[in-house]
Amino acid sequence: MRGNILNKIRDKISPLFFILMTTGLGFVFGVISIAFWKGNWLISDGILNQDFIYKIEEINVNKRALFFLCLEKRLGAFFLLFLLAFSSVNVWANIFFFFLNGLYMGSIIELMSMRYGIQGILMYMSLVLPHGFFYTVGYLKLGCWCLKIEKSIYEELRKKEAKVRYFKNKGSLIAALVWVLLGVVLESYVNLKIFKIFF
Repeated sequence: MRGNILNKIRDKISPLFFILMTTGLGFVFGVISIAFWKGNWLISDGILNQDFIYKIEEINVNKRALFFLCLEKRLGAFFLLFLLAFSSVNVWANIFFFFLNGLYMGSIIELMSMRYGIQGILMYMSLVLPHGFFYTVGYLKLGCWCLKIEKSIYEELRKKEAKVRYFKNKGSLIAALVWVLLGVVLESYVNLKIFKIFF
């Protein structure tokens, strides 16, 4: 029953809007949740510690090691969503992934703005840009591809259109991967420098 309702909602809106709606709900929930747990988070979250900025200023990062760490994390999520696109849990995997990212983003922005005010929002922007923009575009493209291929495989398999549509959409999948890889490069070699410039 729940699956049927979910499919009806998904079929009436575009994949992009479906993903943005899911992320937005996660973001709102993340912001609202601070009202219940902000005391514990403000004390325990290292990113809100008084010494946080000073630690960042003094940090010396092995950029090559950071590159491979980011590559492992980002491509791990990428290929997991890719593989799940061919399973029956594809839609739920995308909902979980994008809701969780929205939840994290909303929570951190709210916490940093509470701790540092306007400077906290600027701090967050310097931490996630420009690589965050590339990740956003890449994962949005991937999510849209996953939802389209899932519909093609499970709803149009009898028409023998699944294989055709898969190959028609492979350009979007490759583009998504390129965007994510560019984000990895920026996160590893550029973002820490930008953060140090502002703070």
